[in-house]
Amino acid sequence: MNKKNILSIFLPLLLLMGCTHEDYRNCPAGYYISFVTDNPKHNYPELVATVGLYFYDQNGDLQADFHYTRNDLRAHDRAAFVPLMPAGNYRLVAVAKSDVTCYETSGSAKYETLETKLKHEVFDYKKSDLFSAEKNITINPPSHILQTETMTLVKHNSNIRMNLLYDGYVAPNDMTLDAMIEKSSGQFNYSLYSNRVAQDVRFLPWARRNGNNGLPTQFDISCFRLFYDCDATITIYETSDTKSFPGRAYTLDIVKELAKVRNGMGEFLYNTDKKLEYHDEYEITMTLGRDFVVLAIVIDKWSIVGGGVVP
Repeated sequence: MNKKNILSIFLPLLLLMGCTHEDYRNCPAGYYISFVTDNPKHNYPELVATVGLYFYDQNGDLQADFHYTRNDLRAHDRAAFVPLMPAGNYRLVAVAKSDVTCYETSGSAKYETLETKLKHEVFDYKKSDLFSAEKNITINPPSHILQTETMTLVKHNSNIRMNLLYDGYVAPNDMTLDAMIEKSSGQFNYSLYSNRVAQDVRFLPWARRNGNNGLPTQFDISCFRLFYDCDATITIYETSDTKSFPGRAYTLDIVKELAKVRNGMGEFLYNTDKKLEYHDEYEITMTLGRDFVVLAIVIDKWSIVGGGVVP
């Protein structure tokens, strides 16, 4: 019997056989995989909709995979119960999603080919959260104490809010401003542990607010996780429904600018992949002057460029 199908048999037994956390002698043989998040602001038990577990041997060959919906997971912490497996050493990969509309996971037969990618190449809505974790684990022979492994989940999508302030800029007739993120990969390869896989995706705003009464024009855009050398750019541009020619545009290398951000103590906030992995929300405020000149750039309230200096 396929190991993934055993799950539907053993989970009901947990309730029927008098299995409690004080006495595991009546529990079916198996293991629990529990999860914490790298960034504590992410509440895994509230966010999770599906979990996939992939067990690989030392050669990177898939030995078993198990798939859970939210209701299959333990109620209080959404831990995953894994039925009895042969004792040994495994590389375990967990893929947790907050819904199934954005991403698809494939290539699971080998660790090197396991990947999760966006289903489309143009996105104009807020993407659901994608988490993953990896851990080398040892499965011990069954005993009266259930073995539990805890895995740390990292998040693979980011949200960027772009604010536009105006200091002398006036949109030409019939022109409005728009924004997009381009060339940020939409694919995550687990053997590389980074989404450095070529799949160009264009991310369009899923929310907009036109500036008025002193409030900035605002765009909310979601993209995949940022990392160094990911070639992610955000472009502000003039567009029109009535004119065939494009308007002016300004493109910002997101990661290059994030690398400049220092806090009040002079400490860099986003200058390593590990720091970028931890953070998933950024706010960029740009001031436009006459002739589409950028007068200032502020990221998360920390000034990057100001005083009329163009980067």
